[in-house]
Amino acid sequence: MTISPEQVRVATELAAREGLAETVRFQRADAVDLPFAARSFDGAWLFESLLHMPDPELVLRQTARVLRPGARVVISNVVLRGPLSPADEELLATFGELVRAPSIVPLAAYPELLARSGLTLRESLDISEHSVRGTYESCRDAAEKLLQTIDGGAADPAVVDLLRRTRDIAVRFTGDTRIGYAVLVATRA
Repeated sequence: MTISPEQVRVATELAAREGLAETVRFQRADAVDLPFAARSFDGAWLFESLLHMPDPELVLRQTARVLRPGARVVISNVVLRGPLSPADEELLATFGELVRAPSIVPLAAYPELLARSGLTLRESLDISEHSVRGTYESCRDAAEKLLQTIDGGAADPAVVDLLRRTRDIAVRFTGDTRIGYAVLVATRA
């Protein structure tokens, strides 16, 4: 499920190419208003999606609603692992605006967030050491490459500013252990 019609098209084509057209289905839908009947799924996987949601709790409540009792949901997401200074909070909020990721939930807040949503945390695995640095390095490198390929005189100054800010913020957070990545497993009561 995605809000992008293009992602639905590409995923459907790839599934068909791999002989999975009868096994999987991709659909355009909004996670805050799932168009599925209550208790209609045996499981769910929220892959790097909660950070893009302005209200993660609403998404989790919707997920819990469509899961059968005992069903599992796996959440893979960027998390906060420690407190940020006010300046770094502002910088992270700016980065969130740039990459459309307004909600980075602290790892320690997940048990209560899941409980309020009708889910019970069963397992939490912090895999930060294997993931976050590469993400920021990729953001930095992509922004730098785009900056090098555009003509400074002809480029839209707003685009150049956006790329520079993205690069600079990614450089600042590369190696910052307070921002991490976790995989969580929860079940519906």
